[in-house]
Amino acid sequence: MVRIIVLTLFFFLGGILGTGFCEAAVNTKIIINKQNNKLAFYQNNQLVKIFPVATGREPSYTPEGSFKIINKIINPYYIKLKIDGGAPDNPLGNRWMGLNAGGGTYGIHGNSNPASIGTYASGGCIRMSNNDVIWLYERIPIGTPVEIINYSMDFDNNLLDGERRDIIVKLNGEEVKLPRGAGPLIRSEQVFLPITVLAEQLGFQIQWDGPNSTLVLVNQTKQLFFIVDSKTYSLNLVKREAQFAPLIHNSYIYLPLYFFEDLLGAKINWDKINEGIAWLETDNLTNVGKPVPYPIGINVGTKNVALNDKQTPLLFGKHILVPVIALENLLGLELSWDESRVAVKIKHNEDILILPIESNNGSLNENDFTIYPQIVFNNGIAFVSVDDLARAFNLTSSFDYNTGILTINPQ
Repeated sequence: MVRIIVLTLFFFLGGILGTGFCEAAVNTKIIINKQNNKLAFYQNNQLVKIFPVATGREPSYTPEGSFKIINKIINPYYIKLKIDGGAPDNPLGNRWMGLNAGGGTYGIHGNSNPASIGTYASGGCIRMSNNDVIWLYERIPIGTPVEIINYSMDFDNNLLDGERRDIIVKLNGEEVKLPRGAGPLIRSEQVFLPITVLAEQLGFQIQWDGPNSTLVLVNQTKQLFFIVDSKTYSLNLVKREAQFAPLIHNSYIYLPLYFFEDLLGAKINWDKINEGIAWLETDNLTNVGKPVPYPIGINVGTKNVALNDKQTPLLFGKHILVPVIALENLLGLELSWDESRVAVKIKHNEDILILPIESNNGSLNENDFTIYPQIVFNNGIAFVSVDDLARAFNLTSSFDYNTGILTINPQ
């Protein structure tokens, strides 16, 4: 089956969608566009005011991405030249609003050179006129989101939260209703789409390892590991370098559009660009909602588990399923079939785990034990989530994305 995604650019599309912030800064938002050196202030999801600003002398000086205001200072002291706060020659002017970028060394501030406003003049900070920065300072609390972008489009409501509301994603001719806060983005003139929303529709199982900021995409032929904000990724355990790194926006993970062709097997027909449409076509290599082979290795402690072709682990969403029979000896498990319950029975020392077929309602020592996903039979072999085995039998597990090894340890 061929699936088609259409990106239709409807410029000047009306309407505003909220971002769903529920912190102290819920009503405020700042967007800075390096392309035209403008700063936009939003309140209650409405564009309130646009200011001219100065940004970095070089394109790389002012960082791009999603940040927050972390501190506010009246009449900041200029440490580098030891200039008192409030002095007419203080380059920071009369207000400072620090960002959580570069260890807090970047900020929005006033200045002592009004002629620099609207130009590329700073070492990386965002300069405003002293009157403008006072106006903004009084209206934004700590925690206010700040989006720094760099592309050719003036501010309007389509830029709310840095998302391009004028880009519509369609699947087989039908518009995909992206969740609030997961709209298409443009960074460094590249379109980014939320892969966490679109992965299964492109035929990939998806796994997110939060502590390691690692995204895993797997189908029948590809195993991809991405690290957020890193240009290094791996394809079938071979490391590669990309031009752009994945990013997180409103808790959604985004990949640049060209990844969808180069890595996810989608064909992009750029001939349609002149009509305002970009087509993506891909063969769906896996059934959505079904586990797929996950060709990784397994160690129990320091010992490698010998796996044959029929015992290749499976991936179902974020869950790794392992072949229990291959782990019996090293983990001290006893695997059997309970005919009366139509279930797999796994014994470990005095603990007995019962896993019914086509049900999430298992039992451990006759007590309720919910499993997810359900036990899977593949080539006549029972596969169980390693997380469920760990919970039942007091095990720990960890996965090394560099070697592709899942390590299981008894406690």
